[in-house]
Amino acid sequence: MFGLKKKQKACPIKDMNSNLKEHIDVVEECLGIAYKTLDSYLKQNLNEAKNYSKQVDKIESKADEIRRRISSCLFQGRLLPFLRKDFLQLINAIDEIANGAERVCDFCLAQRPEVPGFLHSHFLYIFEVTIKLFDLLKESLELLRGGDVSYGVDDSDKLSDLTKIVIQKESEIDELQWKVTREIFQSDISLSNKMHIENLLRRICELSNFMEDVVERIEIITVREAF
Repeated sequence: MFGLKKKQKACPIKDMNSNLKEHIDVVEECLGIAYKTLDSYLKQNLNEAKNYSKQVDKIESKADEIRRRISSCLFQGRLLPFLRKDFLQLINAIDEIANGAERVCDFCLAQRPEVPGFLHSHFLYIFEVTIKLFDLLKESLELLRGGDVSYGVDDSDKLSDLTKIVIQKESEIDELQWKVTREIFQSDISLSNKMHIENLLRRICELSNFMEDVVERIEIITVREAF
C-alpha cells in the first residue's frame, strides 16, 4: 500500500562471513594470475600473457559480484548503522586490489611497454613481495569475527603486530620503487620509454598502497567496535 516495500530480512551473519572469506580468496587468486601475466609478458610470451589476462578479467568480475553481495547484506540491515559505512569501505578497499591487478595486466597488453631485460627481475620481485604482503593482509582479515550487529577481532594484539608489519613492508616496497625508478631514469633508453616503463612500475607498486589502506580500514572497524 502507498508504494511502501516490505522490509527485507537481513541476510544471516554466516553469509556475511562466508562472503568476506570468498572475496579475500578471489582477490588473492587474481593477484597470483596477474603475476603470471606480467611474467609471461616480460618473457614476450604474448599469447600466454593474453590467456592469463583473460582469467584475471573473469576473476576480477567475480570479486565484484561478491562485493555486491556483501553490499546487499549491509543494505538489508546487517551490522549497526555506524559500522555499515566502515565495513563497506573495507570491502571496497579489498576489491580495489583486484582492480589494480587487472589494471596492471591491461596496461601491459594494451600499451605494450618495452621493458628492458635488466629491469625484469626488479618488476617481478616487487610483485612477489606484494603477494607476500597480501598473505599478511589475509591473516589480518581472518582475525575479524562477525556478530549479529558488529564486527570485532579475536586477537587485537596480533592484529596490531600484523598491521605494523604490513605498513613496514609497504614502506620497503616504496623504497624499492624509488631505487628502480632511479635506475630507469639513469639508463640510456629514450625518455618516452622511461616514462612508459615508470608508469607500469607505479601501477605494480600501487597494489601495496591498496593493501595498506585495507589494514587501516580494519583498524577503524575494530576501534569503533571497542566503543
